[in-house]
Amino acid sequence: MRASAVVSWGGDDEKASLGITVARQLGPIGQAAMWPLALVQSGQRLTHTLRLSAAPRSKPDESTPTRRARLAGVLGAEVWVKLVDADEPAPTNLAALVFLTMTTKPTFRAEFKPGAGGTE
Repeated sequence: MRASAVVSWGGDDEKASLGITVARQLGPIGQAAMWPLALVQSGQRLTHTLRLSAAPRSKPDESTPTRRARLAGVLGAEVWVKLVDADEPAPTNLAALVFLTMTTKPTFRAEFKPGAGGTE
């Protein structure tokens, strides 16, 4: 019906009164109420386990994440890495990072090659 030039509708109110589903008008999502957090565990050699969670934006506290589910409107999380020597600081230049994957699950496990052993 939308594509027909012959049918003229008075608007969304008229469609709704006839029982026709009216498409929602989507707008900007706005700022999320939750803050994304990531915990990296390296309990096994050559393996990092990434645990994603969220805490209220008003109190982003890494020690007490409150959710493991994805936030509304969020597809997943991009995982970027840079392996450095254990005594070297984490990179501050984002251009030094390499894209690893896009994960939609709250837990992601990355395994590294034996040549990368001894780095974090």
